[in-house]
Amino acid sequence: MCDVTVIVPVYNTAKYLRECLDSLLSQTLQNLEILCINDGSTDSSLQILQEYAAADPRLRMIDKQNAGYGHTINLGLRQARGEYIGIVESDDYVKRRMFATLLHYAKRYDLDFVKSDFHYFVGERPERQRSRTAICPRLHWYYRRLNPAATPALLDAEMMNVTGIYRRSFLTNAKIQLRETPGAAFQDTGFWVQVFSAAKSCMFLPLSFYQIRRDNPGSSVFNSQKMLLVCDEYDAAHSLLLRRRQEAFLPFLFKRRVFSYKFFLSYMDPRDTERFLERFSQDITQAENGGYFNRALFTKPMLHYLETIRIWSRGQPAPVYQTSSNPVCKLSDCVKEHGLPFTINTILEKTKIRRKVF
Repeated sequence: MCDVTVIVPVYNTAKYLRECLDSLLSQTLQNLEILCINDGSTDSSLQILQEYAAADPRLRMIDKQNAGYGHTINLGLRQARGEYIGIVESDDYVKRRMFATLLHYAKRYDLDFVKSDFHYFVGERPERQRSRTAICPRLHWYYRRLNPAATPALLDAEMMNVTGIYRRSFLTNAKIQLRETPGAAFQDTGFWVQVFSAAKSCMFLPLSFYQIRRDNPGSSVFNSQKMLLVCDEYDAAHSLLLRRRQEAFLPFLFKRRVFSYKFFLSYMDPRDTERFLERFSQDITQAENGGYFNRALFTKPMLHYLETIRIWSRGQPAPVYQTSSNPVCKLSDCVKEHGLPFTINTILEKTKIRRKVF
């Protein structure tokens, strides 16, 4: 056993892989296992992994046929030896003290998981541009030992699984795993929901270690066809909560679904918009009929936007989200929808004090 196993799923990321692996091998936490799983890459990723595995015994490599992200992560969860488990995408990188710091808090407070803030970035050194993102919309959530299973509102926290570590025994006992649908995307959505609805203890840290690349053209967030698959992931998460009889989470899951759909529409190819809007409309109707559309969780502009989508039909212009014309109300709505840290960051980007990265 080691302190932390870091699972690194690899698929055709040779261009970025060395920076990722170097950041892991330079961690201040020495008792670390780096479990790299090559998911049938067709570029030089496998050769790079073999090179690094031969040079450092902390790096363990598994080579397999392509079966998708869910299968890769599940294999890593089964093969991991660490007391805690982290996930690092192979086109990202992390700061040197990430896993030592997360492990310190995890063990000190006996946590099922601990997560921290992160940065989005684009470009390469030295011209790289970065933008920090707070994982918590509510500042009073930081540095507190929280019980996610008893606090459905914590689903409002950023869902980035890669910014934290998770107790392996917790994941095993709760039977947490990803869907293994071949060719699917956004399968980390299910992991996030399972973790937050089952964990009895967690903590959020206002420290940023994880660096998320947002200029990889192969990313699912830039593929309209992949975006459509996020609907299936939310459906599966919804069904899971029903099976677990955790209906209290459903309104907050629907809220996250709404904001995810709104985000994807802003990046989607217009040719796929109508199909996605039809699905969006159906999901709003189902939430109303199912009793988990809690209007108190949304602002008036968002409720109006959702109603226009609900009654939208093909051939009509795509609904547009319109914020309040009153600056005070607009600011208040942003805080309610996304939290104070997000609102401050948005103001900094609008005033050109900080560059918008993603």
